[in-house]
Amino acid sequence: MVLARYSIGAKIFGAFVAMGLLIALLGAAGYGALASAGNMAVTIFDGPLMAINYARAAQSDFTALQMAELRYESAAPKARSAIASEIAELSGTFSDDLAVAEQRSLDDDEKHLIRQVRTLVARWRQLRDQGDAVALQRLTQQVNDKFDLLIEFNTDHSFVSRRQTVGYVATYKYLSAGATILALLLAFVEIGRAHV
Repeated sequence: MVLARYSIGAKIFGAFVAMGLLIALLGAAGYGALASAGNMAVTIFDGPLMAINYARAAQSDFTALQMAELRYESAAPKARSAIASEIAELSGTFSDDLAVAEQRSLDDDEKHLIRQVRTLVARWRQLRDQGDAVALQRLTQQVNDKFDLLIEFNTDHSFVSRRQTVGYVATYKYLSAGATILALLLAFVEIGRAHV
């Protein structure tokens, strides 16, 4: 009788140990999956989404810079100093926004495009002073094309990161369901053994 009690007690103890290990494994897997998903969400926001935001802001700054330059050319001499100050401020804002877009861009292809935009805009400034309207129009189109491609790259990379996050969450979901089913099966097996 003492041996039977010991045997049932040992079985129950073994079942509790197994359940405890399963719960610990489930908790560790859940923590790992959710931490990875959380990190990816932060990376997506701090990376591609912010890069898109600042790339669009820089493109908008470039458009505003173009309009300010046109106003400067047709303005009366007295009004030109105010417009020149606006142009200087827009140039600074453009550089700052482009720098943040570069900082937030995670991939080399994006950073390469940003360097190309910088070079093209510097050349655009030189052509403005020379007054070559045809070359200026061609260069303006190149700058806008590079911005469009940059935003497309940022968007594509954000979708890749999103898929990874969804994958981490799905893995946790399947691990959680599998571990729960396994725990229930083990519990039923041990209960069945205890009654035998």
